[in-house]
Amino acid sequence: ERAKGVKRISEKDLLDLRLKCMDPPDSWKSAEEGDLPIWRWVDNERKDEIKTKSRMGGDAAPTRRKSNHKDTAPPLEECAPIQKNEETRWKAKVMGAEEDEESDDVILKRALVCLNKLTLTKFEVVSDSFINAGIGRNRKCLSEAISLIVKKAQGEPHFAAMYANLCLKLAITPMAAIGEEAESKKGKMFKTLLLERCQAEFEQDTGERILAATKDLEDPAEKEYHASIIKKNYLGHMQFIGELYKGDLLSIKTMLFCLPILLGDDEDNTADVDEEKIECFTKLMTTVGARLEDHSEYFKRGGKPDRALTLAKCWTRVEGIAKKKDGYPVVSTRLRFMLQDLIDMKNKGWEARRKVETAKTLSQIHKEAAREESKMKRSSSNNTLRRSGSSNSLRRSGSSNSLRGMNRNNSKLSRSVSAGPTVDEDGFITAPAKNSIRRSYSDSKFSKADNASLEPSKPSKFAALQDIDEGPKKVIVPDKIPTEKDIEKSIQNILKEYFVGGDSDDAVLSVKELIGDGDGVVERTSAVLSGGCLLVMEAKQAEVDKFISIITRCIDEDVVAKDRVLAGLQRPLDVVSDIAVDAPFATSHLAQVVATCIKIVSIPFDFFLNTPEWFLTEGNAAKFGTMVLKILGDEAIANQENIRVIEKLMTPQDKERYETVIELMAAC
Repeated sequence: ERAKGVKRISEKDLLDLRLKCMDPPDSWKSAEEGDLPIWRWVDNERKDEIKTKSRMGGDAAPTRRKSNHKDTAPPLEECAPIQKNEETRWKAKVMGAEEDEESDDVILKRALVCLNKLTLTKFEVVSDSFINAGIGRNRKCLSEAISLIVKKAQGEPHFAAMYANLCLKLAITPMAAIGEEAESKKGKMFKTLLLERCQAEFEQDTGERILAATKDLEDPAEKEYHASIIKKNYLGHMQFIGELYKGDLLSIKTMLFCLPILLGDDEDNTADVDEEKIECFTKLMTTVGARLEDHSEYFKRGGKPDRALTLAKCWTRVEGIAKKKDGYPVVSTRLRFMLQDLIDMKNKGWEARRKVETAKTLSQIHKEAAREESKMKRSSSNNTLRRSGSSNSLRRSGSSNSLRGMNRNNSKLSRSVSAGPTVDEDGFITAPAKNSIRRSYSDSKFSKADNASLEPSKPSKFAALQDIDEGPKKVIVPDKIPTEKDIEKSIQNILKEYFVGGDSDDAVLSVKELIGDGDGVVERTSAVLSGGCLLVMEAKQAEVDKFISIITRCIDEDVVAKDRVLAGLQRPLDVVSDIAVDAPFATSHLAQVVATCIKIVSIPFDFFLNTPEWFLTEGNAAKFGTMVLKILGDEAIANQENIRVIEKLMTPQDKERYETVIELMAAC
């Protein structure tokens, strides 16, 4: 230690040094506590604590093991909602300005705050705040507010319909500050200003705007960025104009004025056209094409064909450009395909080839997620049913009846199952394959009687040469296993043929042959009933009546077993709410079929409690059950057991809307 120059101090010396440091200076002993410049820490027990404490770990507090216990939040039901304190919560300056200090700038800032908060979920509340912000105090303020709406709609084209609805709400709101107290003047000022603003945006040249925006820029990437923003805003403006037309805020005359300009329709058809404007034309027609065609046809029937002629002229030019006809301008391949898609969409009744994604509320998103989850569950259950029925179908396809129909070219197929190996004259051992199918030819040495008894001839040394196959062997392929979708498609084809004017006896016989016998008959029966229900839910009332008559005959004649009817109603009940979106009478049509099955089969009414979950939660099960009761008659409505079932089918939303079951039943 001395060689290293390290001085060792014992533990006792260190402890004594520490204890000495605890004593106050001598000058403190004579002074009073109040006169000291620094407050003295006095702890009479500190010395004893240091002496008694083990010094191996120092005077630090002993380490404690970390507890695994975690404090959790209280249960949700015990938590109260956050109370808004209007006095202390943060507010934007423009939202708390005094009325005397309000200027146009303050009001416009307040309106912009409302626009930034506008969503489909909070549309009613936020739109009211926007209107009440004071934008109607004068013409200038209202015009600036319209400019804010137009800019927002251009930058957010997926919300174009929402901003068009805001304009429609403003148009029907009287603004006393600009002289719209009378009912006859309501919205005139707003519509005029809106039309002027939209026309000004429409007539602006995008090329000039891009040059003005990129005049002081040198970076090519930055120039391209600003150019893309301007082009995107112009496309968004076309979509916004289309939504305004669909809301009756713009007239057909205005639309037919814009379309030829976008197409570059002038006397010289071969002149170069602005491809960006043609793209705007396709965007605009995708939005308003169907409504524009209907309006033009309406005016044509009323003796005003000029609108239909203008529209027909536009379509002639579109077809000429899309098909590269002589005398029309040449555009890029991308635009030609875009115009051809527009023509195809028109020919198919304005049905888009791809589903257009639109803005949705939170409740719509939640419903779609639940619907997708339900579809996945249904598809997994269908796959299980197919797997369970595959082996049975294979056994049926390999029956002797199918083998008897395979005889060709004077040959016959026979099953030879040997008990064991055989030995011929030459001593060769032949081990036959199990359940093998071989071709045996008739021998001329045998008589007809011998052939009838199937006695084989004595094998010779050259018998093996006679068994040489001169051609490829025929392979027996089992029939295709029909799935539930195949059964549903088949029954729908049978019913369509019957609806056109077919015979009911023939239809019942076709249903009987489709269901058949043997394994898998339960699945086939349910598929027949569900496929028929899915068809008539989107059909006319006359076809529903015909389907009910066929089902009634099938049940009465035991073609459809009574104990299998309930399984066939499950899938239609699961999807009726989805189909009713496009077919409003789907619910009433299915209710008639269910009521008929209840009458014939004597199904207890409480079977609704065991229907698919989606039907019980989102399918308006209580209202559907009420419709079935009304079809069944007064006796079923008066039954208290049935009323209790309806009460159990009511969702929390139904209970909030209707106080009692009787009130719900009266509203249906």
